[in-house]
Amino acid sequence: MGSRLQIASWAADIDNNGIIWLSHFGINGAFCYDISTGEMHYIGYFEDMRMDQGQMHSYAKCVREYVYYVPLRDKYLRRINRRTMEIESISIKDVTNHRPGKIAIGDDQLFYITFEGDAFISDISELSFKYDSFLSGVTKEFKQSLSLVNNPKSLHTKGVFSASFQEGMLLLWYRDKLCMIDINDRKVVNVDLKDDSTYQVFINGNEIWINHAFDLDIACLNMADMGYVKYSGEYVKWKPVSEKDQALPYSRLCISGDNVWVLNYRTNHIYRINRDDRYLEEAFPDTNINRRTSWSCGGLNPDYYNALIYNSKVFFIPCGMRSLIEYDTVDQDITFRDFCIDMGEIASIDQYSIKRLQQDIYMEKGEPFGLNAFISWVKDVGIKGEISK
Repeated sequence: MGSRLQIASWAADIDNNGIIWLSHFGINGAFCYDISTGEMHYIGYFEDMRMDQGQMHSYAKCVREYVYYVPLRDKYLRRINRRTMEIESISIKDVTNHRPGKIAIGDDQLFYITFEGDAFISDISELSFKYDSFLSGVTKEFKQSLSLVNNPKSLHTKGVFSASFQEGMLLLWYRDKLCMIDINDRKVVNVDLKDDSTYQVFINGNEIWINHAFDLDIACLNMADMGYVKYSGEYVKWKPVSEKDQALPYSRLCISGDNVWVLNYRTNHIYRINRDDRYLEEAFPDTNINRRTSWSCGGLNPDYYNALIYNSKVFFIPCGMRSLIEYDTVDQDITFRDFCIDMGEIASIDQYSIKRLQQDIYMEKGEPFGLNAFISWVKDVGIKGEISK
């Protein structure tokens, strides 16, 4: 076995065939992983971005024959045709002269909302955005209702509000306010989230799940009677290592049957809420998950940032870890899967992108490539692409 690249991802989704589609967290690169065969494949890099650009995308979503990657540090909205493996780039800033805004991906449509509140809609296939006066009016009215104070705890002050598409509704939220827009019926419902530290909102049937990340709280609203339930346990409290380290402890929620999976942004602990017991607890306290780390991330243990559901299994996607975790919800078995790719496969495509070289590249004995060794390897195999000094 030669040298191998560790795969880590913020932006990942799984399709109906059990293929996980990923944009690498630390480098400019797209990959896919077949859970039936355990094989990882390199698709290519995203053009017009540095080859060593990391944190390019905030999330991914499979729609029809495509997988979409929503930009975080990327210049474009990207999509990959899952049949042809062709990577396409969509220039959002060409839609309007306004500065960039929020992108939400629906089952049939793409939604683009500028920070000024102008809303544009495009069919998934046509990729031709058109101004929508109704949504623009709702968005601007929602923005005017917000108390846009300088909240040092909020990551959303710069972007004013967050947006996503869930269960047929376009959701807009900021701090303690949520606006739900039924796209088909064009109905609007405004909800009081009862806490100004809201980070994420998830709709599941008649329930609204709220991630109050800054207050270390998970809450649930029942839409029938607007009943409000908190779930946090005392021992889950987040203790920053330093004043500079104030990152969100809860990053993502994922709902699977009776369980709500809660992923921790800065450690590799995985929490679970049983919807009947109504309590937040560590999901796998008797396993060696917490010891299966590779290299520290920002001085702390690496994390799991995504949970994907396929049939009766939940897959926890690593961001800095060696292993993909597979949890069988029926048998309650845990499997650690290898989540790497041979460097030779990337070299054979003659393109490569890399950042965090000392954290993400592993030799046969598990030791990391040093920077000089990596540069020598690049020259030896003739890989093209710009690498920052």
